Formats: sequence, structure tokens, C-alpha cells
Amino acid sequence: MMLNIHIILEVLIAIFSVSTLTEEDQQSAQEFPIDDTNWVSVRKKGLAHADKTMFLELLLDDEQGMRLVFIARPRRFGKSAFILMAENFFRGQQELFRGLKIFERGNRDFYDKTELEFYDQQVSSSPFLNNSKWMEFPVISLSFRDIVPFSNFSEFHRKYEGAIKFIANRNNISLDSFNNYDIVDLIEALRKKCHRLPVVILVDDYSAPIEYALYLRNDTTLAEEITQFFDIFFGNIKSANDK
Repeated sequence: MMLNIHIILEVLIAIFSVSTLTEEDQQSAQEFPIDDTNWVSVRKKGLAHADKTMFLELLLDDEQGMRLVFIARPRRFGKSAFILMAENFFRGQQELFRGLKIFERGNRDFYDKTELEFYDQQVSSSPFLNNSKWMEFPVISLSFRDIVPFSNFSEFHRKYEGAIKFIANRNNISLDSFNNYDIVDLIEALRKKCHRLPVVILVDDYSAPIEYALYLRNDTTLAEEITQFFDIFFGNIKSANDK
């Protein structure tokens, strides 16, 4: 009941706030993204949204560097939008962040200060360096919701390999040296290409294939196979992170 009261109060406050705007203010007010959940699209269209870039600062300020971060439920909480925002943040797409809290700080602090000094000395003219506050980090962004649907584990894994190939091709990385088109091969290839810069890995909706196998295909064996895949998948990422 308390939650419902809070929601009603928020609606009443919103209605009251809108009603007290002058006609000029209402004309200049930003539109809301009614059916657009793509963060990049919302920014480019100049639609109204909450500035959540302060959460990106948690990634910069954590003493241990927030090397491994897990964002759990609740559903419809903006996790996918946040991951898309983080992807563009680490890619150094600074113009998308102009006017937001994080813009003046940039993303450079994410890189360890000692390593950054070495990076500046070795590759000061690198195209991965935009300006004094913004850098372009290599990013692997995977949404496992894009792999659904599939009829069996072989098709699931084939679609996963396709996603790895797509990211490699996007970064102009040759696939000749890849063993099984695995994420470990991709991480190492990006490290070499990007002067040993840390690789940012963003994984979204990893539970989607498991839920699809369980609830839509009613196939517990397939769900177990996918669960075992993710045990290896995340284990490999952790091992690469420890190197």
C-alpha cells in the first residue's frame, strides 16, 4: 500500500508541477520519450530524461576500480539503457554527454593513473585519445536477448559466435587467430590492437536465453546446457580480468 501511495503522490506532484508552468515554459519544455527506450536516441533527439551519469562516477571513484560489477533486478529499472549509456561513455562519445553531470569530468579517471602515464608516453598520438578528459576504450557489448530465439544449444552457440564475429569485424580485427570465436580471443585481440588499454565488457540480459529455454520451450535440459555455458563464459572473463 505504501508503494501505491508513493506512486500516487509522484503523479500528483508531476501534475501540479506541469500545471504551474507558464505558457512559455510549457512550450520550451522537453518532450518525454514515450516509446523510445534507446538512450542514444533519447539524447540525440533532446528528449527529457533523468541524468543517471552520477552512477558512472561510482565506477570511477571506487578504490578497487569496480573491476567486476553485477546489476541485478528489478525489471524495467533501466539496466539496458544504463549499459548503452556506459558503452558510449567508455567509447569516449563525449558529445552525447554534453550538459550531463559527468561531461566535465570525462572518462579518463577510469584508467589507472600509473598506467595512464605510461600510456601517454608510449602512444600520445593514438586515435584512442580524444582530449585531456576523454579517451576511447575498447568495448565488448553483448546482449544475449539478441540471441533469442533458438531451437537447440548448437543454434544458441552459433548465434553467440556470430555476435563475437560482429564485434571483431566492427573493430577491424582479423578472425584468423581465433580458436573458437570465444570472448577470451576477442579480449586479447582488442588489448593488442588498443595498446594494452583495459577492455570494458558489458553483458546485458544473460538470463534471457535461460528463461527462453525454460518458459517458452519448456526444455530443462537446454536450460542446463546454457547455464553451464555461462559458468564457463563468466569464468573466462574473470580469468582474463585477473591477468
